[in-house]
Amino acid sequence: MGGKRSRDKGGRGEREAAELMTHLLGCKWQRRVGQTRDGSDAPDIEPAGGGQTWLWPEVKRQTKGCSPHAALKQAEEAIGVDFRYPIALTRNDHAPWVFSCYATDLQWVVEELIELGLFEAGEEEE
Repeated sequence: MGGKRSRDKGGRGEREAAELMTHLLGCKWQRRVGQTRDGSDAPDIEPAGGGQTWLWPEVKRQTKGCSPHAALKQAEEAIGVDFRYPIALTRNDHAPWVFSCYATDLQWVVEELIELGLFEAGEEEE
């Protein structure tokens, strides 16, 4: 797949990932407005309304062979000197979404997810 079809599928994947994060976190996420084709200037999705996060999501939606490692590497390269934590939301066709981060970043990613509302610290599941 190339060109426009690939960009369209990428855009759909970013909208799906934003809906997933909205559902999981309870705060609205959106596809980055004004995203450039290479996406190097901004994360693929972000909290709506100018909300800030230490996370840098890279979204990949492919027919097959979606690599969380490659997505994390791309996010890490895009971050540059900015201090953010790369995360990857990847999905192959007919498969569930996979959320990935580096194990060394896990503590900070979880703390940021708590801050964004994923779950309350110390809250026990019933």
